[in-house]
Amino acid sequence: MKKKILSLCLVVALFFPVVFLFTACDKNKTTNNIEIDRIYQDCYGNVYAEISNLDKYLNQGTYSVQVSMNSQDWYTVDYNQTYFDKTDKYVFSFLQPSKADLTSSAINSYYMPGESFSVNSSEQISVQARVILDGETESNILTSVKQYALKTSKGEEVWQYMATSVAEGIGSVSESYNFDIFVFYKDSTNPYTLNIGKYMLNDEETATIVRELTAPEQIEVDSFDLEYKIVNPKEAYFERYENDSYSYERVKFESIEEDENLATYLQEGWSDDLDLENAQKWTYIDMDGYKNEELYFLIRQKATDNRTHSSAFCISYTISREYVGFGE
Repeated sequence: MKKKILSLCLVVALFFPVVFLFTACDKNKTTNNIEIDRIYQDCYGNVYAEISNLDKYLNQGTYSVQVSMNSQDWYTVDYNQTYFDKTDKYVFSFLQPSKADLTSSAINSYYMPGESFSVNSSEQISVQARVILDGETESNILTSVKQYALKTSKGEEVWQYMATSVAEGIGSVSESYNFDIFVFYKDSTNPYTLNIGKYMLNDEETATIVRELTAPEQIEVDSFDLEYKIVNPKEAYFERYENDSYSYERVKFESIEEDENLATYLQEGWSDDLDLENAQKWTYIDMDGYKNEELYFLIRQKATDNRTHSSAFCISYTISREYVGFGE
C-alpha cells in the first residue's frame, strides 16, 4: 500500500512541471508570432500588406522588415507612418503596377520599386514577411505564407459619367448641357431617397431638365456595379475664411476624395445601397451669407476578383439653403 501511495505522489510531482512547461511553450509561440493579417490593393493598383504583432520588435534596437514573394529574394520595406497614426496598424506597400500600366485600366505586371522583382498580373503570389533585429539574420522572426491573387485591371472612374451634385427632381432645370452623363435626383415622396436619371432639353428646347432613365440606360447603370459611402461632418473638411466684417466657410469635398483614395485605412463603410436617412448633416454659412444644410456621399465601382475598386467620387446634396447673413 505504501508503495502505491509513493508511486502516486511521484506521478503527481512529475505531472505539474510538465503541464507548466507546455503552457509556457504555448505562450511563447503565441506572443512571438508576427502575421500578415491581409493583403489588398487600392484604386491605383498598389499592393499592401498589413502585418500585426510588430510592436515588441520595432522597439528593440535596429530592425528591418522584409518581404519575400514566391520564395525568392528578401526585400526591405517601410510601413506607412500616416496609416499607423490613423489606425495603429502597420501597413506596408510592396508592389506597384508597371509604369506602362499607370495610364490605362489594364494592369499587365507589377514590380517592386527600386528592385528587380516583377510578376505578371495574372499570377498568384505567395508572400512572407520577417523582422531582422540588429542585422542578425539568424534572429529572423517569420510570418506564415499568405496567398494573394493580383488584380488584372483597375475600376472604371465614376466621375466620367456622373454629375457632381443632386438635382431637385424629374423636370427640374439644370445648368448642365452634357446629355451623356447621369445625375442623381430627389424622389418626389422622400427627399432622402435618390434616383438616377439623365439630362434632356425641355419641349421648347430652351433649358436642360432631368428625365427618368430608359430601360437600356437602367441596364447600363446596373452594369457600373456601384457602391456608396456616407461621409459625416469632420472639422478637417471645413475651410474657414475671415476678414474684419464677416466670416464664411466651405466644404473641401476634394479633400474627402483625396483622403479616401490615398488612405487604404478608410476602406470600411461601403455599402451596396445609398442610405441617407441616418446621415449627419453638414451645416455652414457660405460666402454669400446662406446657411446650407448638406449631405455628402462617395460613390465608386466595386472591386472584383480581377478588378480593383475605382477611385472614390464625392457628391454633395443640398437639403436646405436659407439666407441668414453673416455672424449668425
